[in-house]
Amino acid sequence: MVESRRSRQLAQWTLTLAAGVTGLALGMVRIVEWVDLGRWNWASPGPRTWAAALFECIGAAGATLVLLVILTWIEHRGIRFFGARRGWRVTPAVATVVCAHASVGWLVGSLLLLLTFASEPMLRIIGGPVTIDGGRMVLGSFGAGALFAGLMWFEILVFLGARRCRFANPPGAEGKPLDRPSGAAAGLG
Repeated sequence: MVESRRSRQLAQWTLTLAAGVTGLALGMVRIVEWVDLGRWNWASPGPRTWAAALFECIGAAGATLVLLVILTWIEHRGIRFFGARRGWRVTPAVATVVCAHASVGWLVGSLLLLLTFASEPMLRIIGGPVTIDGGRMVLGSFGAGALFAGLMWFEILVFLGARRCRFANPPGAEGKPLDRPSGAAAGLG
């Protein structure tokens, strides 16, 4: 039997965590930009600078959460649409469960994004090839690749989950034990 309530909770937690990690990654990029432009004083950044960085992180996380919820909703509708075209029994509860468990792909993409953007300060410390001109472009393309990897992870998990659950029984369709006679009475023995 498919239980969609707990799956919705799983999706909410996963999408919120992915959005928070993405907001943190984009906030790190903003702080590094401020350091480059001389707007960030490491000795005493001041409350206004911290507040601006915090609001940018929260704003990026909120925008990311809205985007991930919309993309997951589109996928939920797509599973139902293409499932019906293939003759699969994909109920709304099955689509919710599949999307909830596949939403870990968004979390993987956001963690890869965080890892990508966290590497910029580390490259600066060790003297790597990060400059304003070319390094940001390389890191930006790696960041886009990280988000694309998360999207592909999500899509693959949705496909595998929909394929595995394509004939899942809806609630109330549980079979009752058959009242069959034993093997001898049925002519089998």
